[in-house]
Order: sequence, then structure tokens, then C-alpha cells
Amino acid sequence: MKLTDRALFLLSVPKCIGCGERLSFGRFVLCPRCELEYLAYKDERCPDCAQYLRNCTCLPKYLNRNHIHKLYKVFRYSRKSGCPVSNNLIAALKHGNNKYVSAFLAEELADVLRGKFSDPDKWMIVSLPRSAGSIMKYGYDQTRLLCKYLSADIGIEYVPVLRRVRATREQKTLTALERRENVKNAFCVKDTEAVRGKKVILVDDVVTSGATMASAAETLHDAGAARIVGAAPSVAFSTTVRRIFRVKKRGG
Repeated sequence: MKLTDRALFLLSVPKCIGCGERLSFGRFVLCPRCELEYLAYKDERCPDCAQYLRNCTCLPKYLNRNHIHKLYKVFRYSRKSGCPVSNNLIAALKHGNNKYVSAFLAEELADVLRGKFSDPDKWMIVSLPRSAGSIMKYGYDQTRLLCKYLSADIGIEYVPVLRRVRATREQKTLTALERRENVKNAFCVKDTEAVRGKKVILVDDVVTSGATMASAAETLHDAGAARIVGAAPSVAFSTTVRRIFRVKKRGG
């Protein structure tokens, strides 16, 4: 590293997302201790298929009924019982506008997706757009940023064709049924020709009930998408949702 690079690093004072300690030179997201904690937490297994979550494609039945064939994920998010390091990563992705965290989680998701798509030219990456209110509040769209890095990592084009057509309430305070009603008909496709006949990797930051992803998937399906799979760095399913997770044995 050049001396100027080291000076800029020291001036920026990067801190660990997990514990807040100052990072050593060359690190931008996690300190060694928090990295080990995060890696250990990623070894959690799906309660239904017994695969590591990064190898699991199980999804809630509600998503499967709404045109999502598989759901790729890296780890589980839980504000109450989850790993503090992974929870902080998601919080930083959502609220911190931290490009290093976005790049880190995109690479984590890319590791899960690599080798799954033998015909990348027939696929496109589509992000679930953030609400206008949240963009005004935080100053950016975290899923759009995630998708830009993900596209570069796996070599599949990112095409932001979805647009929100009406305001919605924040999902985190709503029940599963309220979530579905809240995002019903909330999206439109800006360019149907770009979608028609294409296979879609639909990306969100966290999948909880699946209501938002299902609504977007229905919109993409109606626009002519040939196949849709979901992908997110994290899933945050409750006990009720966990009971309806099932293995889907369909082709990629």
C-alpha cells in the first residue's frame, strides 16, 4: 500500500460493524474476532432440510404460490436472538449507507449464487425498490446498491425495472396478513420488453414474511418473466413462518 493510502485509512477511522472497535489497516467491515463470530453463525442449518442456510433454497409456501421457485440466502436475521454481528451488518446495510458493508454482503450472496446459473445471459438481477419515504430519510436505496455490487460479482446484468407506484407503511410493525395487504399492487414494471421471457433473480436485503417479494414477483410474472428466484443476504422468519418452510425440488 502507498503511504497516501495508509494516511487516508487513518483519517477515515473505520470501525468494526460488529463491536465498534477501530479496525486495523486493510480492514473495512469486521475485526478478526467479530469475523470469526459471524463465520460461526453462518453455519446455522435450515430446520427443515438440515442444509446450511447458504446451501438451502427452502422458502415460505406463500412465496412459492406467488411465482418464486427458490430462495437463496446467507444467514438468519433476528433482532431478539440472532448474532449481534450479523444483525449489525443488516442495520448498517439498511441505515448506514456504508459501501464497504454493501460490497461485503453482495460478495457473501455472490458466493451462494455462483455456479447456480449456467445461462447467465438469460438471467437478470432485479432489486426490490426502497420506498420514497425511506430514500428521503436515509439518502439511498440499499438494495439497489447491493445489486450493483452483486452484478459485478456474478456477471449477471442488473436491470432496475421495478418501480413503486404507491406509498406503503413500514412492514416491520405489521402482522403477516397486514404486510400482504400493505404491499398489494405496490409495484409496476417500467419496461415490460426488458422483462418478457427473461429469468429473474429478485433481490431484497431481508426476507421476513415474503409479502414484499411476493408482490413484486407477481408483477414481474404478469410482465412476462419466464422464471423468478429470490435472493437476500438474510432471512428473518418467525416461528410461524418456519413451520411452513419446505424443500422445493425444482430445477435451477
